[in-house]
Amino acid sequence: IMNIYKALMGVCAVIPLCAGALNNIKCSTPDGFLSQGKMMLGDKNYTGAIDMFKHLHTLPATANMLEEADFLTAICRFEQGKECCIDELLKFIKDHPTSFLVPRAWATIGDFHFFNARYGDAAKAYANVGVATLDSDADFTVTYREGYALLRLAEWDEAKVRFDRLT
Repeated sequence: IMNIYKALMGVCAVIPLCAGALNNIKCSTPDGFLSQGKMMLGDKNYTGAIDMFKHLHTLPATANMLEEADFLTAICRFEQGKECCIDELLKFIKDHPTSFLVPRAWATIGDFHFFNARYGDAAKAYANVGVATLDSDADFTVTYREGYALLRLAEWDEAKVRFDRLT
């Protein structure tokens, strides 16, 4: 009986902490759905995240929220390894040509092709990213992968230009 009492006391002490954390995420608002979707994406619950991002379109969300939701939906599809991510990212680029997320969309298209050994398509997508449009780690990765793709295509001079940027 004493062990049960200790266990119940421990649970009772934790419940208010959990309840307080849940109150910070109100899923009935557009901001709540976007936040919940991002958390699910971070937890690799891609299907749940897609549901959150899609539901955002039924709410009075801002244009920026919808733009981010569309981009993150495509990222979820990429993480799932689904080819349809390419069409979704191209649609995103077409619908939001001035978005700060466009270089990341091109990089993701390039990555999908790169990881599927379609080096010609990868090199074309990476060429659309633009130099210094991502953070330094992402720029390095994109430049390296573009150089490697060009190397695999036997485009030695172009590959060398990319690799020279890395040093």
